[in-house]
Amino acid sequence: NAHRCSATNTMCANTQGNYTCTCYRGYNGTGYSHTGGCSDIDECLTGMHTCHAVTQACSNTDGNHTCVCVAGYMETGQPEDRCQDINECTAGTHNCTAQTSICTNTNGTYACSCLRGYTGTGHKETGGCSDIDECVQGNHSCDALNSMCNNTVGNFSCSCQLGYAGTGIVSTGGCLDINECSNGNHSCVPTLGVCTNTNGSYMCGCIAGYTGSNCTDIDECSAGLHNCSDLASCADSDGGFSCSSCPAGYAGDGFNCSNIDECTDGSHACHIAAICADNPGNYLCTCLLGFTGNGTTCNNLDECSAGHHSCDGNALCSDTTGSFSCNCGVGYSGDGFTCQNVNECAAGSHSCHAAATCTDTLG
Repeated sequence: NAHRCSATNTMCANTQGNYTCTCYRGYNGTGYSHTGGCSDIDECLTGMHTCHAVTQACSNTDGNHTCVCVAGYMETGQPEDRCQDINECTAGTHNCTAQTSICTNTNGTYACSCLRGYTGTGHKETGGCSDIDECVQGNHSCDALNSMCNNTVGNFSCSCQLGYAGTGIVSTGGCLDINECSNGNHSCVPTLGVCTNTNGSYMCGCIAGYTGSNCTDIDECSAGLHNCSDLASCADSDGGFSCSSCPAGYAGDGFNCSNIDECTDGSHACHIAAICADNPGNYLCTCLLGFTGNGTTCNNLDECSAGHHSCDGNALCSDTTGSFSCNCGVGYSGDGFTCQNVNECAAGSHSCHAAATCTDTLG
């Protein structure tokens, strides 16, 4: 007991004529009590420990240290691989939200990620995973023009709008127009109605001559929608109309009526001694001068007997067909319309004896 080695943590070694003080392993110092002895070495702090840098945590002890598996690892008891990763995902010790997230094991821990269609941290204590409304955010693949996006939990669905058919998804054809006219799924009036397909719908009309939602007959005659001639009459019929024949004196199909010129085409009934004058739809017969009658019958007028002649008083009137002639009487000369006395005495045309005196008289 004559040495001065520290009473603890020090080893005294005798030497020739002296001794030495040496700190035990795990301690550091002079070993001598009067110079501080031996103090514990913190292997964890100085990096002199033998713990695995990733899987173990160093814990200092008096004169030594211990290695403890860090969170996420478990003790195996094997000297070469004392700490083994804990698979929290298969062990069920994770806190990922059920059904809406995926647990992915990593070295010493795990990660939570939301399933497709969800968003968030995936961890229960931080809100987990909430549904993504792809329809509101525009993250869907529905046909933008002709389909509707319907949000579902974790997903969405596409449905075609009324009047369209298909998957609703762009990559598989989207939505195509339904031709209601071709497949018969329209409500147009049978027989009288006309169906016209439009994008997503259809329109109903009527065949010519009908109108309205029920396709009722149009009375073209009353409505003034016909094109009959003003000289013909209009008669309504189902879906149309007809025009009567043109009246006498006109030719045409009832839509167009043109005057017949009976005088030109020879279809009149005027007498040969009459003049034919055409009128719209008719004609007029007038007997020629020198004839009398209604035009269809004309008789010769005896101007001489009727006193309608213009012969001189000293002329003889002779009736002719359609006229008359005038001839001056004996003893008169002229054209019959004007007659002058002939002076036979002066003209030497008398028959008096040479021993007689000729005296002229009228005629």
